[in-house]
Amino acid sequence: MAPGGRRGDHHRWVLHRRGTRSACPIPPQGPRTARLRRDLGRRHDAALRPARERLSVGLVPADPRLFRLAAPDEDRPRLLGSHAEASGLYFWPRRRRCPVSGATVADCDLSPKGVLYAWTFLHVPRMGSISFDDTGGYGVGQIDLPEGVRIQAPLVGTPDDWQIGTTMALTTFPVGEDDEGNEIVTFRFEAVH
Repeated sequence: MAPGGRRGDHHRWVLHRRGTRSACPIPPQGPRTARLRRDLGRRHDAALRPARERLSVGLVPADPRLFRLAAPDEDRPRLLGSHAEASGLYFWPRRRRCPVSGATVADCDLSPKGVLYAWTFLHVPRMGSISFDDTGGYGVGQIDLPEGVRIQAPLVGTPDDWQIGTTMALTTFPVGEDDEGNEIVTFRFEAVH
């Protein structure tokens, strides 16, 4: 609102279906906002393409800041975290400074296996999907890694596969394809028996 509680030129009135109206800010105009609108229209994966690691042929991480694909000598992908030497704490996702000590942190790979702390099953289609898969929903769990980090992530399988205390391992699953035909993958955890 403008000084004095009056709506100024920087607002416009929007009429709602209920017949009520409210003030909405008018988006700023100019070269920077035009560039922002143009960039927001681009695909997310196109903006991240230069930073991508292509360790596996044809696979691309959906967000290379959160995890990396398995190296040739590894059997599982790795979450990318941070370690604060001063406090001895690990963090995920990566941080620039330790929130406890304020010291700088070093980037590190986190363990690909952990223990299931809690889980739930959502009876809704997976985010980004308009239909159910064969399970009628999907699971989400909290996994405690050996470094002391608790990760919340999707789970592979059905509720019968998960018990609190079960060993879980990091894996990937496809979520789409980029402009070059590479499969975009993200991470989730699966029970290891």
